[in-house]
Amino acid sequence: MKYLKNQINFLESIHNKEPYSSAGVDINHIILLFGIILSQKPINILELGIGSGLVSQTILNAIKYNGIKCKYDALDFCISDINWQNGGWEYPTIDLIDNLKKENVNLISEEEGVFVKQCESNKYDLIISDADHYNAGEWVDDIIRICKPNGIIFCHDVLFFRKGSFQSLKKYIDYVENNSIPHYLFEKSSRHDEKCERGWLMIINKK
Repeated sequence: MKYLKNQINFLESIHNKEPYSSAGVDINHIILLFGIILSQKPINILELGIGSGLVSQTILNAIKYNGIKCKYDALDFCISDINWQNGGWEYPTIDLIDNLKKENVNLISEEEGVFVKQCESNKYDLIISDADHYNAGEWVDDIIRICKPNGIIFCHDVLFFRKGSFQSLKKYIDYVENNSIPHYLFEKSSRHDEKCERGWLMIINKK
């Protein structure tokens, strides 16, 4: 139960703290992701967009709890840019990147679109998409392609188009609806500290 307790302690330690409270995935959705990994037992995971590390730490805790070998790829175009913090990019921090390296996470410094278009088909059991909010909808078909049959895909912030932002992410919703791909869109908040209306889309990749 060690890593389950680690996850609970981690969530308690960051609750309502920046940058997690304003930019990160909602705690309830993080708990859902943690449970999915514990239940699905993926052996190949892709995280697109490391950011604050909330999802990253959750993935690591879940992998350790499962106790099985799992290859974890994490992509962020900021990783190899030594000037990214001076350019206004605060996350991922140097400490976070160093920690992921110590955990043997395969770090990929690449533009999301370039990477997914070159990636082999049916590679990942689980994909979390939370990187290029301005363009990610342009390669939804590639995200579907690189995910294994019956694999799971999570997409964050897909409802920002309602506020006039990140219009490209709406294409995730349009794609799964137009192609009758099983999915569920989580968007309801019940607490003042939730921002679920940003949208957390879960896709079951029935091919």
